[in-house]
Amino acid sequence: SAPDNSSYQNKYPYSGKLRCAIHHTPCNHALHRSGSCEKDVWRCREYVKSGRKGCVGPILYTEELDSIMRQCLTEILPDREAVIREAAGLYAGAGPAARLDGAMARKRGQVKELLRKKDKLLDLSISGCIGDREFTLRNRRCNEELEELEAQLQALEAEKLRCGEAAHAAAKLEQAIAEELDFPGGFSQLVLDALLDHGEVAGEADGRIRVSVWLKGSTEGE
Repeated sequence: SAPDNSSYQNKYPYSGKLRCAIHHTPCNHALHRSGSCEKDVWRCREYVKSGRKGCVGPILYTEELDSIMRQCLTEILPDREAVIREAAGLYAGAGPAARLDGAMARKRGQVKELLRKKDKLLDLSISGCIGDREFTLRNRRCNEELEELEAQLQALEAEKLRCGEAAHAAAKLEQAIAEELDFPGGFSQLVLDALLDHGEVAGEADGRIRVSVWLKGSTEGE
C-alpha cells in the first residue's frame, strides 16, 4: 500500500499549501544552513529529488512567505485599527467614565445643599423659630441623608477607579493585539488553514521570485 504522507503534509504551517509553477508539484520543506544559522526554506519536490537538474525554480524562505501573508492581511483588513479597538473592547469593557463624573457632580451638589440646610436649621434654632426637639429630628434626618450620599460618592469613586484601571488595561490589550496581528513569530497552521488556500512559486527571467497567492474564498491569485 502507498505510504501515509499526511503526517508530513501537516508538519509545518505551509505544508501542502505551496506548489511549483513549473511542475505543479508540491514544495517540500527543508533547512538551509548558513554558518551556524538554520532557516526554513521551501523547494520544488523535483528539486529535492534531483537538484537543479530536477527543477530550476527558486528556493523560498518561510520568512518571505510570512511577509507575503502579512501583506495579504493588510489588504483584507484595511481598517486594522478598528479591528484592534473592537477586539480590545470585547475583552476589556472599559466603564463609562463620563457618566460617572456626571453622577458624582450631582451627588456633590446634593451634599452642598444638605449642608446649607443644616446651617439654616441651626440659625432657626438659635433664633428660637423652631424648638430643640424639632431641630434634633430635622438635623438627624439631614445627617442620615449626608451619610447615604457620602457612601454613594465613595462607591462612584471606586467604580471610576476601576474604570481607569480598565482603560489602562484596554490600552495595553490593544498594543498586545496589534503586536499579535503582526505575527512576529510567523503564522500558525490554524491561521493559515483559515486564510490561505494555496500559493504558487515561480522564478522570473530577471532572477526575482514570483509568488501567487490564493486566499480562502478567492478565485484569483494575488
